[in-house]
Amino acid sequence: MEGSAGKEKIRKSLESLRTADLLGKKIHQRKIVGVLDYKTQTAKGNASKTAFSGCPSSDVIQVILEGNAKLTIRPSGTEPKIKIYSSFQSLKAPKSKEEIRNLTEGLLSEIRISEEIFLTLAGLS
Repeated sequence: MEGSAGKEKIRKSLESLRTADLLGKKIHQRKIVGVLDYKTQTAKGNASKTAFSGCPSSDVIQVILEGNAKLTIRPSGTEPKIKIYSSFQSLKAPKSKEEIRNLTEGLLSEIRISEEIFLTLAGLS
């Protein structure tokens, strides 16, 4: 995305996320159970307003997924780019080094797929 057209597309995509009914939607293998909007300081579903404690209003949206996972989206402050931050935890506890390797590969794949789905929900894919 380039220039003012890119910035406008990002702004519209974040606004569409703000107004979308995201609760219950699936992102890959996990359901959205909460949404935090740091711009409007609103929390939906299992999200808690305590997350805003000490945080200024900011153009950031975070979705909380089942299984202790989060996806956070925000515009870049200096260029017309979107930033996504991912925090995922395995749904199973590994019992061996091989399981750790396999779960790590699985989580990396899940994160890539989940980020693509999130971008699609935002209208950016």
